[in-house]
Amino acid sequence: MAAFATACTIVVPALAAFRRRHTGVDLSFTEMEPEEALPAVRDGHIDLAVTHHYAHVPPSDMRGLHQTGLHDEPLLLAAPPKRAPAVNQKIDLRQFADVAWVSTRPSTGFQAVTELAGQTAGFLPTIAFRADSYHLLLALVGAGLGVALVPAIAAIPTPGVNYHNIAHPPGLHRRICAVTRSADPFPAAAALIQNLTRQLRQRR
Repeated sequence: MAAFATACTIVVPALAAFRRRHTGVDLSFTEMEPEEALPAVRDGHIDLAVTHHYAHVPPSDMRGLHQTGLHDEPLLLAAPPKRAPAVNQKIDLRQFADVAWVSTRPSTGFQAVTELAGQTAGFLPTIAFRADSYHLLLALVGAGLGVALVPAIAAIPTPGVNYHNIAHPPGLHRRICAVTRSADPFPAAAALIQNLTRQLRQRR
């Protein structure tokens, strides 16, 4: 099995529950982002991947793969309190056209999401700070150095950071999926997917 880093809050308990119930199944795990995990599933290096896909971003190549939707989650704006209104107010990204942004490095897909969201709102974000770890990204926001988009699952309590729902542009979200090979479904993957679904249900 493989999964992206921020899925750990659902993946680790799901793996532990699977191991307790299916002691005879060989189990291994590797952290992988979707761009690595999808080819690995297709090539048979792993059997199940937890991936994500952002709305408004061109879909990945799914030839030979079967995708099961697990959860849709919104993208939130992470901002220092002085940069944004009250926490319970939805915001318009155009309010942040002239501030510094924090995003991932250009080699990862999330930068494209940040830039696309800004362009959809009518501006090109100035990405002044980059970090591939959400902990570091949020620490930069908490230090007052900029604002950032984060998926809801990564919106952990962080000093100096408030999270805001986004009213404009609408529809900013990502879908979390389980991906297997189309040609060789197997019971262990189905059992793991059930565990993942159960963990997500408990979080709601």
